[in-house]
Amino acid sequence: MKKLFIFTIVISIILTLVIAPVSSLADYEQDEVTPSGWNISVSSDLGQTGKNLIDGDISTFWHSKYTAEGNKIVSQDKVPYTIIVDFGKATSISGIRYYPRDAKNAGTGIWKQIAVYGSNDGTNYEALKTESFTYDEKLQDRSPKTVNFSAVSLRYVKVVVSQATNDYGTGAELRFLKGDATAKEVVTSSNDGISELTPESTWSYTASSQTQSVTRAFDGDTKTMWHSKYTAEGSTITSHDEAPFEIIANFGKDTSIDGVRYFPRTDNPTGIVLAWTIYGSTDGKNFTEIKSDVFTWDAKYTDKSPKTTLFDATKTVKAVKIVITQGVGGYGTAAEIHFLKKNVAPGKPETTPPAATTTTTTTPTVTAKKVISLSINSKKGKIGDKDADLTASPVIRGGATLVPVRFISEALGADVKWDGNTKTVTITMQGKTINLVIDSNDVDVNGKKSTLTAPAQIIDGSTMVPIRFISETLGCDVSWESSTQTVIITAK
Repeated sequence: MKKLFIFTIVISIILTLVIAPVSSLADYEQDEVTPSGWNISVSSDLGQTGKNLIDGDISTFWHSKYTAEGNKIVSQDKVPYTIIVDFGKATSISGIRYYPRDAKNAGTGIWKQIAVYGSNDGTNYEALKTESFTYDEKLQDRSPKTVNFSAVSLRYVKVVVSQATNDYGTGAELRFLKGDATAKEVVTSSNDGISELTPESTWSYTASSQTQSVTRAFDGDTKTMWHSKYTAEGSTITSHDEAPFEIIANFGKDTSIDGVRYFPRTDNPTGIVLAWTIYGSTDGKNFTEIKSDVFTWDAKYTDKSPKTTLFDATKTVKAVKIVITQGVGGYGTAAEIHFLKKNVAPGKPETTPPAATTTTTTTPTVTAKKVISLSINSKKGKIGDKDADLTASPVIRGGATLVPVRFISEALGADVKWDGNTKTVTITMQGKTINLVIDSNDVDVNGKKSTLTAPAQIIDGSTMVPIRFISETLGCDVSWESSTQTVIITAK
């Protein structure tokens, strides 16, 4: 009996040591959803895959990509990082919970600020919550961080990590809090009642340049893509067609559309559209310009959400021609191109006039926005309706439009200074201090660093920067007029 008792105790100890730690790794809190058939994708991976975020094991972790030579880091992907979890079916959740890496490990990559989005179609996302996390000074307390929001029913969750220690990204677990039966469905029909037309058998497509067929841009599959033509020897590109590229969709009959939506390729930034012009035709032969658009992306093209160009009025056409005037690296590519239609209830006008009121109102004074017009390869520009001379002409290089930063900054009322020793341009405007270094892709805005799509450079004695810098950093709207090769900058 005594031997049996001792044997029982030994077995109990072994089970405690072996089984308990393993099971505790996958212990979920009562308010957390247990994964079942989930899929996860992340914008940056290093060996430690994103799947470690939903494996229930806090001893494994995901880490963003970097390269090292010995103990020295020579390059790294930087924030923002995008993490998308596909539940496989509509799931009710009311928040997320982030488990940082264990305190014994390095402190790089711990999330400091995130934005959470929800979707039911995996394409259009609704913002749910943005949250900042605080830690003790030495990052010793790595307790889980919880973000709560109103219960919603959705299939996809996108988490964008916008700030993290040392600009890396890492996490032991990403878990989701249970919702309830009253959860409302996430509305993912973007642009307030815009739907996508389903391609019909009468539709046909042509492209002026293609390696992968343009039909891939209309097949409903975002994993396939059209790509403009290039030739390569091994891994070296020896030649390629340059923008502009033309894509024509012929509907074969009168079709009413209100816009076009562009889905960029997801595996690589090369060829992602920076600017395009849309033309319509009522006979399938002669085309008239409808609208031009310029797209802005984050510096590393991490967030590849679709871009939408809506028309000022509904167009009834038999064919649409899309002219891609700028693409990353001078290429053109698209995972999908969809045509849009406003959802209008039968018998109702597209715009319902406001109800009459007896209240007397005074028309406010409207301050005109400042508009700057610059043409490619021309030193003549306009500020409003007044002519202006530039010291250097805007140019297109490597798929990026470069414009003189001093001319635009001063036209917007900014103060510009030049430090010849460090080759640094400093722009002061509306509480922002912006530092640009010649021949560098880095830009510093109030101490926060980001990356330009092309380096600041001196051309004809003037500092030139990508037009996207103007739209994102100086807070302006930018449009492109293809017929005159003109950039139009409108101060917000």
